[in-house]
Amino acid sequence: MGYNEQISYTKYNIGDIVKEREWVSVESEPLYGIIIYLERLAYNNNSWLQFDDDALHVYWFRWNSVEVLPACMVKIVSSINGETLTGYKDE
Repeated sequence: MGYNEQISYTKYNIGDIVKEREWVSVESEPLYGIIIYLERLAYNNNSWLQFDDDALHVYWFRWNSVEVLPACMVKIVSSINGETLTGYKDE
């Protein structure tokens, strides 16, 4: 989907495995990580998002570090609620 990708609010949970979206990645392969903390609707009333969004604290496996970013910048890979995407590809 890339830069014109339609995004909307997605409710993530601590323990979900995520990957960075294609249009965020600065490396040839996207980063994968686990959500270790979140702040619900921390990004609100801002001019650069079309909706209020959560702040996710993601531990990136490759970097061995934590980054705080809006939830819209990642995609779910595996959810603690049992929703797992397998065999998917970026559009």
